[in-house]
Amino acid sequence: MPIYFFDIRDDQGLHRDDTGLEFPDLQTAVQEARRTLAEMNRDALAHGGDQGLEILVRDHGEGPVRLSLSLTTENLDGRGR
Repeated sequence: MPIYFFDIRDDQGLHRDDTGLEFPDLQTAVQEARRTLAEMNRDALAHGGDQGLEILVRDHGEGPVRLSLSLTTENLDGRGR
């Protein structure tokens, strides 16, 4: 079974996955990356503030596939948040 690596970028920088996880195919690995990104977002929201999160799914033959999520807050009337 192929090994896929999930490199994560958050507000603290890039965290390279050197271990990887086994999945039957790239599509299954991407589905898991989506779940992981959603969990990361929930954790980040609990700590407040805007954020940008990204997972790069890669293996030695397929990909890479980038999944990204960002949350920004803008006050459009010019007042503070």
